[in-house]
Amino acid sequence: GMTVLGSTAWISDWSASRVVGVDLATKRVTRTLQVGDQQDQPVSMTSGAGSLWVLDFSGALLRINPISGAITKRFQVRGLGADVAYGDGFIWMITDEPTADGGRDYMYKIDPSRDVIVKTAPIPGSGLVCTASPGPQGIWIGCAGADYVTLINRSSLRPVKSLRVDSGGFT
Repeated sequence: GMTVLGSTAWISDWSASRVVGVDLATKRVTRTLQVGDQQDQPVSMTSGAGSLWVLDFSGALLRINPISGAITKRFQVRGLGADVAYGDGFIWMITDEPTADGGRDYMYKIDPSRDVIVKTAPIPGSGLVCTASPGPQGIWIGCAGADYVTLINRSSLRPVKSLRVDSGGFT
């Protein structure tokens, strides 16, 4: 994954469990942050509320101070990490809790001003490859293998509507 915060592009290196900061003006790596071990590779990241947010595969969401590189908050959540996004003043995160019957995906709404999970709700979709995209109408989500994208209400985290798409098995 990649995100931009200020004049720095942050790029995840999944296999090394780290993220690197690249100064966009000089095109040089200015910072390397270790964010886990081989069990906790970064699967998604975003920037917002002055922080870098890194979601690792084991489901932990890390809030990182981009200047010091310190992890300022660790959110433990159920399941495996799928995606994290910032929009409308909140962090939106999707996790997958696999089970024998296909599992369940969850959306988390996090208030970065208070560092608290405001709401959690199951969402439609399937598998580890889901993505969240905050927009003016709500949060759009799509998952690999699902032939639809779904609009989620920001307050209730419930589906508002779904649009059929021909995913060809991919998001």
